[in-house]
Amino acid sequence: MGEKLQKPVPYLVNLKDLLLELGESEVRKILLRFDCVFNGDVNYFLHEKAIEFTKRGFSTTYLVFLPFRGEPELVGYFAIATKSIDFYKLSGFNSKYKNKITTYATYDRRLKKHTLPVYLIGQLGKNYSAVDEVLSLFSGEQLLRLACDRVKFIQSLSSGRFVYLECEDTPALLKFYESNGFRVFDRRLLDKDENKHFKNPYLVQLIRYL
Repeated sequence: MGEKLQKPVPYLVNLKDLLLELGESEVRKILLRFDCVFNGDVNYFLHEKAIEFTKRGFSTTYLVFLPFRGEPELVGYFAIATKSIDFYKLSGFNSKYKNKITTYATYDRRLKKHTLPVYLIGQLGKNYSAVDEVLSLFSGEQLLRLACDRVKFIQSLSSGRFVYLECEDTPALLKFYESNGFRVFDRRLLDKDENKHFKNPYLVQLIRYL
């Protein structure tokens, strides 16, 4: 029997490093190859905000490439930022998860709230403009795992134990994130400038202990 062919391994490129290496004009051409047909907000961020946010230090964007026929193919991206979440009640969590949150959160007795530092996966999306053969080699689960692994690495260099994200209130999305270890705990009303990208006036908030 012949040797089993190995699938190509995806790799990350920090947008900041790419800007330093290629310059903004060339990087914008690469970003315009991306199209997540199911999420306009994911497209809008990468095309219009990612470079600005990188320059201003608001978030770090990672492009995911997959080697294909000797060339790097853009298959997805995610963006990570720091954030703090306020919990005024923990009734939605079981006792084990409550203990984890209270261990790493600070408590304000006057306001009766726990404040938990988290790493936010602010954007996450696959590039559906890639050819079908490439898309078949890279899944949404792989993309989310890469994002969580990057958060773990950042935590190992600094601090923190939790990762946080938001998504639209659709059964498929919620099932996807919950099957990958995230827990729904609340909703956040959208800001006015966000409404054009979403069907509902809110996003579901999810958290995961890493």
